Amino acid sequence: MLFRSLSHNAFEFARITNVGVAKWLGNANTATKLETARTINGVPFDGTQNITIEAGQGTFLPLTGGTVTGPIYLPSTTPTTDTQAVTKKYVDDSVAGAGGGDVTAAGNNAFTGLNTFANETTFGNELNVWDSLTSQSSTGQINIGRVSGANGAYITGESGGGLALHTKKGQPLELLDGVDGNLAVLTTSQATIYPNIVQIGSATLLESVGIRKATIGDYPLQILDGNMIAAQFNGNSHKAAFEASEVMINSSEISTNFAIKNASQNILDCNGTAMHLRTGNSSIGLELGSGTSGWALQCPAGTTDVKVATRLYVGGQGGPGDGVISSDNGEKCLYFCGTAENT
Repeated sequence: MLFRSLSHNAFEFARITNVGVAKWLGNANTATKLETARTINGVPFDGTQNITIEAGQGTFLPLTGGTVTGPIYLPSTTPTTDTQAVTKKYVDDSVAGAGGGDVTAAGNNAFTGLNTFANETTFGNELNVWDSLTSQSSTGQINIGRVSGANGAYITGESGGGLALHTKKGQPLELLDGVDGNLAVLTTSQATIYPNIVQIGSATLLESVGIRKATIGDYPLQILDGNMIAAQFNGNSHKAAFEASEVMINSSEISTNFAIKNASQNILDCNGTAMHLRTGNSSIGLELGSGTSGWALQCPAGTTDVKVATRLYVGGQGGPGDGVISSDNGEKCLYFCGTAENT
């Protein structure tokens, strides 16, 4: 191929082939198209027009969406702004506290695994515990003291809305007042209540019934109706006091029988036919009287005798009339008719 050179001041700037095509030597000051197109991030560019790199073209990550298939390497230095990304190690070290420190988790946070709070934990508003794999209404459990509830205390929220407090087998359940100490201690065989008053039915004593431990007087145990004492008891002296003008026995009338008894037998009872009054001990007599002047009728101990202190009136109930003293067979032994006495 034959060339003819073009030059200026002995500087060759082009060659013309035998077919009339000029080949410029060096770089042109301006050009409208690259002789050989180049690619920018995988998109061809020949200089004739602008190019646009669409999502999915090339090897870059789009502003929205996209998938990172490999690791992302971040600076190992401490972040200086809230929007700066940090490494997993930095997050792990921050949560662990590296020997202590406070972690604030703002907003709604879900802990889906088994989580252990090794020290005091404060929840500012609400703590919900449930099995997120089933439903929010299923049973949830908070273990206290140990990871396993079987070896420590735990609280269970039941699916029906109930709440159960559990302790390790054989250990008491204590309710405490942070200022005054124990409120109650519960075991499988005993409940100990420390406040002096147990109030039932209302927040105010006037509208409640209750039990009170009295700190003064002869009766340490009191049963209250409102703020009034209904009954008092002293176990040491075996005494009871009832603040009542009427005491009803068998008020629901479930039976015609009733009895007041000591450890061995009935003292006062009704068997449906007759009422009986006894002392409960053959060596103790029975006396009836009024006022403070002594007995009027006496059943001496160890006998079946009856003694009248002064006078025995026979007949005349509701007014003057006849009276009779008879034997068990109905025969009159002594009777009175008008003013006469007959035997």
